[in-house]
Amino acid sequence: MNWEVTASIAEIVAAFGVIASLAYLARQVRMTREVDQVGAFQSVIDGFTDHSTRFFSAPNQLAIRGLNDRAGLDEAERLLFDQLLANMISQGEMAEGAFEAGLVPSDGLESLDWYLKNKIFVYPGARDWLTEFSPWYTQRYLSRLEKASQEAADA
Repeated sequence: MNWEVTASIAEIVAAFGVIASLAYLARQVRMTREVDQVGAFQSVIDGFTDHSTRFFSAPNQLAIRGLNDRAGLDEAERLLFDQLLANMISQGEMAEGAFEAGLVPSDGLESLDWYLKNKIFVYPGARDWLTEFSPWYTQRYLSRLEKASQEAADA
């Protein structure tokens, strides 16, 4: 066997090695992205759950009183109610950003929309809050909030 044949065989083997390495790396990148997606989605869920728990655990049934009649809260209660509701609802904006980055599935946003429509904006105090605090949110997320609010009001 001469050196040219040996070199050609070595090049072919090396080419297959490169192809196999690229396939392995592509698989690893895909798996890493899937793990990142699960982690990001879990982070959004954890944040929303944490803020929801704080909201509904506020003293003296503040959440329920504010959701029913925000204007009936005294100034200190309204400030706390507004902040707690803003914290919870802002988690949805983070979820939307994670969705746009490909880290959260669309059904995660649909679940959030359902929750906002059926558990938050069904109350007049939440719709009142949204009217006042709408400038806090991006137009894209505000559209989602307003849609959920309008559907809740129409129901």
